[in-house]
Amino acid sequence: MEFNFAGVIPDKLPPGIAERFNVAETDENSLRMLSNLLYGSPCAVAITDACAEDNPIVYVNRTFELQTGYTSAEVVGRNCRFLQAPLGRERTPCFASMALRKAIEAGSKRTLRLLNYRKDGTPMWNQLSIVPLHNSKKIVTHFIGMQTFRVADELLPSTAASSSSAHVGTAAGSLPKSSLMIKSKSCTCLSMESLECGAAMAAAY
Repeated sequence: MEFNFAGVIPDKLPPGIAERFNVAETDENSLRMLSNLLYGSPCAVAITDACAEDNPIVYVNRTFELQTGYTSAEVVGRNCRFLQAPLGRERTPCFASMALRKAIEAGSKRTLRLLNYRKDGTPMWNQLSIVPLHNSKKIVTHFIGMQTFRVADELLPSTAASSSSAHVGTAAGSLPKSSLMIKSKSCTCLSMESLECGAAMAAAY
């Protein structure tokens, strides 16, 4: 399957994002460096608007597009939960998705593992870390989600694993460390600290 990705780094980030990283909207060089950092990251990144109804996606990077099969145009404006079911099917809520919802409602950080699906229906485990971004009044305006995907081989039809476990999500801490070792061919997921470091470099550029 082929996807039509332009491969062009966006010049502009969603409104308010640069401020969350202490980068002035008028500083074009720093904005471009921050945009490069997010868009060119080997880790899938999605940013949502916590102030809008249903916390919709306002930004995804190229790695997100490549690993999920969805283009930015197809996901912006939607809640991330659509990834929890194959295209055209209803999702089944699980412990991890409920834990994620509670973290978002509380405006807190959370790391957990969710079962997601590529656009072509391939099941994949998503090791997800969400971090709230605050404005100067300490109000949560956005969430940034850093994601590492791997194909859920045990859930593919060609395996002997039962499909009855297909919608069982797990929150980090409820599994042994060995089961949380999510390997990716492309990356080790960016930490918030590395993003902040990159933003600081951009601001000082």
